[in-house]
Amino acid sequence: MSKKKILVFALTVALLIIVQTVHAHTLAPDFSFTDTEGQTRTLSSFRGKVVLLEFFSVSCGACAREVDQLKTVYNTFPTNLVMISIGMDTDDTLSAVKAYKTSKAIPWIMAGNPSAPRAHSPIYTLYDGRFCGSGIPQIYIIDQAGYIRYCHIGTTSSSTLATEIKTLISPTITVISPNGGQSWVRGTTHAIKWTSTGSPGDYVKIELLKSGIVNKIIASSTANDGSYSWTISSTQTLGTDYKIRITSTSKPSITDSSNSNFAIVRGTLTVTSPNGGESWKRGTVHTITWSKSGSTGSYVKIELLKSGVVNRVITSSTANDGSYSWTILSTQTLGTDYKIRITSTSYSSISDSSNSNFYVTT
Repeated sequence: MSKKKILVFALTVALLIIVQTVHAHTLAPDFSFTDTEGQTRTLSSFRGKVVLLEFFSVSCGACAREVDQLKTVYNTFPTNLVMISIGMDTDDTLSAVKAYKTSKAIPWIMAGNPSAPRAHSPIYTLYDGRFCGSGIPQIYIIDQAGYIRYCHIGTTSSSTLATEIKTLISPTITVISPNGGQSWVRGTTHAIKWTSTGSPGDYVKIELLKSGIVNKIIASSTANDGSYSWTISSTQTLGTDYKIRITSTSKPSITDSSNSNFAIVRGTLTVTSPNGGESWKRGTVHTITWSKSGSTGSYVKIELLKSGVVNRVITSSTANDGSYSWTILSTQTLGTDYKIRITSTSYSSISDSSNSNFYVTT
């Protein structure tokens, strides 16, 4: 081969492997194909979603190296992106592509070359050389209306592709929790959670709505990272008509509220011992225990009930710390119908009694 021919050949190879990126706005040629699962599809059937279209070959080393990058993209946009990889070369038979998909655990749509082993894929020839040169891997990002918005030849990073995709996906914020039906106790701490797609901004405002009206601003600006720890005020008005609203601080039109109402309820006290069935001898010492949730006050009153009626006040006020040492009087009337009742001294409606009777014996 002459030096001139060698030079031409080298330039041709260089053109095939050169990395190219083109931002375009051209309607993507439509096509139909049968995927590795035997389902017949068309590109246009995915209108309304962003599509990442890749042309590759099972024998392409660069394509194989790019799989992990594409997996990251796939996991980053689980609901807003359709990914399609189509084998373009003569060795990309349906069975070869199916084996490739299985061996690399590729989760997105894949298809072989219907013309293999005779010729390149007719789908590939619709695109190759028309938008951003020639070569593989060849990636196109197609918007919801079916227009090519980005084209790249050669390997690329998941972050680069994600940046391009985010500019096309309509930004959204979606409240995940509370999203309706929860009962959150005032004085307790909960995680407000949400998701976002596209580019809704780096910060959000979080509001508490009651009957659809802003009750309070929980956070005027917090990082749009999907979670915010909220301690409900111990004086928060009780109600069953609350919702959370989350709004982008930079793009106020991007907002979402809980789908249904959640409730803010009062704190609770729960007697844990004696809670029924115990036999406690008069003249002995026992520990009365209870648990609490939310804001229940700093002190509690403890009463002894017999047949549901107050027999005596064991203590009119003791620290609400979950435990009280009680010495049963040696003269306490014997019986099998006793219960303990514990009541907040700050909120008389917050109270609990033993679930079942315990016994005072000799």
